[in-house]
Amino acid sequence: MRLSGLPSGLWHAFGRLCRRHDQGGALVITALAMPAIIGGLALAIDTGYLYMMQRRVQQQADAAALGAALAKSKGGDSALETLTAVATRDAQRNGYAAVAPNTITINVPPRAGSHTGDTTAVEVIVQVKANTFFSALFGLGSTSLSGRSVAGFGGEGSHGGGGCVLALSATSSQALRFQGSGTIQAPNCTVLSNSNAADAVYVGGSETLKALSVYTAGQMQLGPSARVELTNGADVSQPPATDPYRDLTVPATSGCTYSNYSVSTNKNDSAPPAAYPGTYCNGLSVGGSGTLKLNKGTYVIKGGDFKVSGSAQIRCGNCTATTDGITIILTAGADGSIGSVSIGGSTDVQFPAPSGAEAGIWRGVAIYQDRDAVLGNAASLAGSAALKISGAIYLPSALINYAGTTDLPAGKSCVQIIGHVVEVQGNSRLSLLDCPTMGVRAIEATGGTLVMLE
Repeated sequence: MRLSGLPSGLWHAFGRLCRRHDQGGALVITALAMPAIIGGLALAIDTGYLYMMQRRVQQQADAAALGAALAKSKGGDSALETLTAVATRDAQRNGYAAVAPNTITINVPPRAGSHTGDTTAVEVIVQVKANTFFSALFGLGSTSLSGRSVAGFGGEGSHGGGGCVLALSATSSQALRFQGSGTIQAPNCTVLSNSNAADAVYVGGSETLKALSVYTAGQMQLGPSARVELTNGADVSQPPATDPYRDLTVPATSGCTYSNYSVSTNKNDSAPPAAYPGTYCNGLSVGGSGTLKLNKGTYVIKGGDFKVSGSAQIRCGNCTATTDGITIILTAGADGSIGSVSIGGSTDVQFPAPSGAEAGIWRGVAIYQDRDAVLGNAASLAGSAALKISGAIYLPSALINYAGTTDLPAGKSCVQIIGHVVEVQGNSRLSLLDCPTMGVRAIEATGGTLVMLE
C-alpha cells in the first residue's frame, strides 16, 4: 500500500529504513531467546539420555532378579548375601557399575507389589547415580535412577507352599514312598521329593494315593497294583523344593531337669502323671499302659529318644487356649548322640504344636530333630490306635515311617512331615487345612517356568 502524496523516491527510502529496523529487532529478539533455546536443547538431550539410562537400569534389575530367582530355586545357599552376589554379577553383565553410591537390594519375599509374602519370588531394586551433560549448567548435575523387578516361577508347576510331605534326600531311590493296601488321603496338598532318582516318588503294594499333586526333582513310579489320583497332575524333573526349617537352631540349655524319664502307670488311674517343659536327659518314654499328660511348652530331649510304646497314651495336659501346644526338640546328649522318635504299638498320641506368637521360632513345630543327627536314623510315627500330632514334624536326617490313621481335630487339621527319606503307609490322612493359622512354614516348590512376575 502506498501513502498518497509521497514522491516515489521518498517512498523507496522509507521502505529501506523500515526493513533495516525489522532486521535489527529480529536480531535483538533472537539474542534474547538464545539462552532459552540452548537450555531447551540441553534439556532435550539430557532427557533422552536419562530415558536411555532408565531403560538400562531396568534391564539390569530384570537380569539381576532372574539370576537370583534361578539361584534360589536350585536349593543351594539362598542367603541374602549369596543372592545379592548373584544379582550383582548378572546386573554387571548388563552394564551395572558396582561402585558407590550405586546399590542393589534383594528382598525375599518381596516387600511391595502383588507377590508380598511369596517366598519363591525374589525382588531386586537397583539404584544408580546418573550424571547429566548440559543440565549441570542449570544446577542439575546428576540424578538417581531406580529399577525394580520381581522374578520367580510361574505356570502350573508353581505349587506355592502347598506341600505336606517332603523327602530331602537328593539321590535316594524311593525317597518318598507310599506303601500298603489302603488309601492315603492328601486332597489339598502336594507331596514332594528332592531326589533325582528315577523312582524318587514310589507308590507300591495296592496302595492308592489321592493328592493335589506330586512334585519331584526325579521321576515317579507305580507298582503294578498301585493307583494314583492327582487333581493337578505330577511335575517331574523340577528344581528341589526348599527346606523351610533350615535356619532353626536348638536353644541353649544347661543341666538336666529330668534324667531317664519314664512312665508306665496304668492309664485308668484317676490322676495320671504330668510332665513339664524342661530339659530331659537320656530320653523321655511312655510305655505299657501308661498315660502321660505333657503340659504346654517346649521339651528339649538331650540324648535318647522320644518313645511311646505298648498301649500308652499322651495328651496335652493343660492346652486350653486354641494357641496352646507342645514342641519336642531332640538334640545332642553328653555323649554327643541325638535321639529320634519311636511311636508304635497300639499307642494313642494326640497333641498340637504351639501356634501363638509367644512360641517364637517354634511356632507350628511339633517335633524337631537336630540337623546334626546321624544320617539315616530310623524314626517311626505309627500308632495304630490314634496318631493326631498336628503341626510340623521335622526330622531332616531320619528315615521316617508314618502311619497317621485318624482325622485331626477341628481347628488343628495340619500335618507336615519332612525327613531325609519318608514312607507313608496304610490309610494315613494328610491335611494342610489349618497349617497357615498354626504358623506352620510353607514348603515351597518352585517348579515351572522362570518368569518376570513384576
